[in-house]
Amino acid sequence: MALPLLILFTKAPVPGQVKTRLIPALGAQGAALAHSLMVRRMVERLQGPWDFEVHCPAADPQVLDQWLGNLRFRPQGPGDLGEKMSLAFAEAFARGYKKVALVGSDIPDLGPGEIQGAFAALDQQPLALGPALDGGYYAIALNRPCPELFQGVPWSSPQVLAQTLATAAALKITPTLLPPLADIDEPQDLPRLQALFPDQPWLAR
Repeated sequence: MALPLLILFTKAPVPGQVKTRLIPALGAQGAALAHSLMVRRMVERLQGPWDFEVHCPAADPQVLDQWLGNLRFRPQGPGDLGEKMSLAFAEAFARGYKKVALVGSDIPDLGPGEIQGAFAALDQQPLALGPALDGGYYAIALNRPCPELFQGVPWSSPQVLAQTLATAAALKITPTLLPPLADIDEPQDLPRLQALFPDQPWLAR
């Protein structure tokens, strides 16, 4: 396959199941709506000269179509986040892709420039990472399977990026680092989200 593949990992906007750390500020319905707004923005911004897929936990395809439109949806695999991501990469390479990038769904500032940079970096190095300001990463791109990168990582902690870099170093991989970006996860992040969606004043609660 000539085109690279961009995978967006996300969940359907079900109240109480997404953006749970925003619930104290926005309520379950508001947190789900905030999640939906961010994902819609990312889907619009991340179109480019690459194949694009949205990977969700098992969900009704009709619900996903109504939410995001006619996109390519695939179910996430079993296990923890690392196992799900590792499987997504393995399956993509098994389908013939030579470059694959995977991004999360809470970085509304992410745009095609970072994705282009990640794919370009894979011409020189097997790994590109997009550092998030909270110590995680918002993007990971590979040009070959590397399941070790997803093992032993304390997911949802400030040590995610550091552990991933340590594993890469042990594998003698020097990753390309993309520009750092901030995610939207905590109530203190809401002013940034409101600035992106000024027509949604309820985000200022």
